[in-house]
Amino acid sequence: MHSARLSRRRFLKVAGVGGLVLVGGCSSSTTLPQPERASTRNDGPQQSFIEPEVIASSQGRLEVTLTATSAGDRLTYNDSSPGPTLYLRPGDQLVINLENRLSAPTNLHTHGLHVSPEGNSDNVFTTVSPGESRTYVYDIPEGHRSGLFWYHPHAHGNVAAQVAAGLAGAIIITDSLDDQPALAESTERLLILTDPSGADSGQMEQMVGREGAEILVNGVAQPQIDMRSGTRERWRVLNASTSRYYQLALDSHPFQVIGSDGGRLHQPRPVDRVLLAPGERTELVVTPASSGDFALRTLAYDRGSTAMGPMMGGGGGIDDSDHLIANTTTTGNSEPASLMMLVPGTEPIPELEPVVERTFELGMGM
Repeated sequence: MHSARLSRRRFLKVAGVGGLVLVGGCSSSTTLPQPERASTRNDGPQQSFIEPEVIASSQGRLEVTLTATSAGDRLTYNDSSPGPTLYLRPGDQLVINLENRLSAPTNLHTHGLHVSPEGNSDNVFTTVSPGESRTYVYDIPEGHRSGLFWYHPHAHGNVAAQVAAGLAGAIIITDSLDDQPALAESTERLLILTDPSGADSGQMEQMVGREGAEILVNGVAQPQIDMRSGTRERWRVLNASTSRYYQLALDSHPFQVIGSDGGRLHQPRPVDRVLLAPGERTELVVTPASSGDFALRTLAYDRGSTAMGPMMGGGGGIDDSDHLIANTTTTGNSEPASLMMLVPGTEPIPELEPVVERTFELGMGM
């Protein structure tokens, strides 16, 4: 196995999720060629921000075993939810040995990677039965874009239930764009958003999807994030919920969006809120400039309760209220340097005059 590991096995009680949530990993550590990462410690009863275990490729290869197991009403990879974060470079080979210790069939999908969908690569039509295992091999192209991707089950009939119960983890591909001082000198954080304790299943879940009663960040409810003014924070954010939309906003702090599902943006885009649909990812830069306590929230967003109407049960089970995601505290009063324009990742698509115009009217009825 060619890999490098960072972090340790953690066992956390998370109130309200109806079971033991296992976060982190256990291994020896090594120095990784990546930006300064946020602390993975949880030093007291207050739940601090922590990150999943990190496993990085070495000499162009990363081989890892992911064991899918159950822990109460949660499902985990390697006793962790989310599973370990896999760091790769373009041109690397990723080998994942998936072991299924669940009571239902499962498989694996690498969401967003530009890899083969056939054979023993990203083939979602394969099935790994309970008690069986399968080895997946992914050859990352030399010119693969950098960014945040993720892995999760994709077995037909079990996808939503298994992802909602905790089977998900991040894949991060880095390249020369990440070596720029503006990014390399930032404090990097990965935020995987889930809402595992959910509403009852049934017609409402089939029609509009389920939403959990509590929102977790890397398996922790409302963690404490400590920042220093005069520094730059780089947040990679993944919506790993099956139905919930997150409209993120941080009190008194704008975001600089530097990447999305489509890759690195041509230049940073300032916004005061970011909307993430299920499975969507974004990369943000936060520059705290003054001391104080600031809340990271998801703002109210109606994802369809009005449009569904009373015949479809509109409104029941869809949560469109504000929620606290995390508490942040900034110390010091130093103004950070402005974020310089990034080395272009994707050139903007030129605007062309339309040749043909068509009108499509979309609708839904009983």
